[in-house]
Amino acid sequence: MVSDEQPRRRPNHAVRTQVLVMLSILALVWAATGLVLWRSSNKPQIPQRFLGELRRLKNAKPQADAAARLEAGDHRLLVLERGEGQTIPGVAVPDARMKYGVRVVPYLFDATASKDQEELQHAAFEYAYNYNLFVIKKLAATLPTTAGAATTPATVPTSGLVPH
Repeated sequence: MVSDEQPRRRPNHAVRTQVLVMLSILALVWAATGLVLWRSSNKPQIPQRFLGELRRLKNAKPQADAAARLEAGDHRLLVLERGEGQTIPGVAVPDARMKYGVRVVPYLFDATASKDQEELQHAAFEYAYNYNLFVIKKLAATLPTTAGAATTPATVPTSGLVPH
């Protein structure tokens, strides 16, 4: 007696496993893309320690701070970090970085998330501008005008400068 029924097909486990793996990978890629898009839609968060420093600069006295630093032997200039590089406000001398040394204000000055942060940026720029002008004027009056004075390291105290 021959049956008219066709034999049962055996399920192909390899194909089923492959499809499940591909669907899992697709779900992971979809979730990762959604997470990246969600994170990029938020405004940039500025660390509070940077904003605290900028708020301090807003109310600080640049000439008094510069005089105290010069007295302590630190004659580095203030540098602001920008997207296209660093800038030294108030300084047009090309070799000022090498001549005096620099100290970076820790904040990227191209990203503003609010009007308050924009005002803090302007205040920090104004502070650095006035600070640097004061330092340059004082050092120009105290440093000897010999060739060796141009290469004096930033760590040498201004009270005892000796040309090399």
